[in-house]
Amino acid sequence: MTRLAYTALFFVNALLATAMRAFGDGWLKHLWSFDGCDTASDVHCVGNQAVYRASFAICCFFLLMVVLSALSERGHANCCCLWCFQLPAYVTLLVLSFFIPSAFFDGYAWLARVASVVFLVLQIIIIIDFMYNVRDYLLDRIEAAEADAETTASLLGSSTPANKSWVWKSVYLTIVLVCLGGAFTGIALLYKYYGGCSIGMAFTTTTLVTILIATGISITEWAGTGIMPPSIVAAYAVLLCYQALAANPDATCNPLLTYEAASHANTILSSLLGAATITWTSWSTSSSASSALQINRSTETEEKDGDKAAADTPSWQFHLIMVFGGLYMAMVLTQWGSLHGLADDVNMWVQIASQWIVLLLYVWTLVAPRVCTSRDFDV
Repeated sequence: MTRLAYTALFFVNALLATAMRAFGDGWLKHLWSFDGCDTASDVHCVGNQAVYRASFAICCFFLLMVVLSALSERGHANCCCLWCFQLPAYVTLLVLSFFIPSAFFDGYAWLARVASVVFLVLQIIIIIDFMYNVRDYLLDRIEAAEADAETTASLLGSSTPANKSWVWKSVYLTIVLVCLGGAFTGIALLYKYYGGCSIGMAFTTTTLVTILIATGISITEWAGTGIMPPSIVAAYAVLLCYQALAANPDATCNPLLTYEAASHANTILSSLLGAATITWTSWSTSSSASSALQINRSTETEEKDGDKAAADTPSWQFHLIMVFGGLYMAMVLTQWGSLHGLADDVNMWVQIASQWIVLLLYVWTLVAPRVCTSRDFDV
């Protein structure tokens, strides 16, 4: 429940940042710390400065939690601490951040850019590792169910044992159908809404062709990976393609910009979706990274606490990844831009480059064990 509360706080912070960027220009520009903004030429200058301050506040908060969690064996698992100490600490950090001169956030913006690249690389590695873990888990469950059925049949002397492996096979097939169905449906929608421009057509076609190639390699006997990993990669690749095209600053190629500008209601809806997406990305990455970076307990502790202790992960790892999530939030909401809010296509190219890296790394996981036969790729 504690991590859920931290995630909720992160969501509120992201929502506040998007709201200030969308609607805060009118009153934030009067603060003395928001100097150097020419709102006539840079309409998002004040909003971007507000986003950096919200990002700075949440990052400082989670850095504080990293230190406290590392020093405390409990990891501050008591929910009372969130309301009695941690929440007031976050509010204080947020208020104080608005008294920091804007010159400070010039350097902070570069720190956020570098950290966000690290966060994206970590996210990509986790996605690829996650899909293989899901496949291996389901295959293990199928094999275990079939082995139990054979054991039961031999003990009872039944020629038709009750094989419950169909449950796990159904789960496997459902994931494949949902991911592939969602991927190809997304491809069709991308062609419909973004295919009118050459860049939209190029990104979508490249995504489709690469997905087909990766899937074709995966299902061959040579690779032997199966259909599940490429289906998950396909769904994620289409999502990244959409995020790239949705970040295109050219309104003639991005119908989403026209839709968002139609009314305040659309802006609010977009802010909610944006905050939810950033929060989910940060939470899923931090949770997966905590498991991947798990520090094993001593043998004595494992014997004492059993599997529960072995499965537990230090809270400071979760908080540390949330720090990177806060920095990444600043880049996403400001379009990887400067304090002055100049719109460019950096965010679009970051998203599509992330997709290309995901697809290349996945294909490499298929090819490397067969090409570099002298190396051991087992984890």
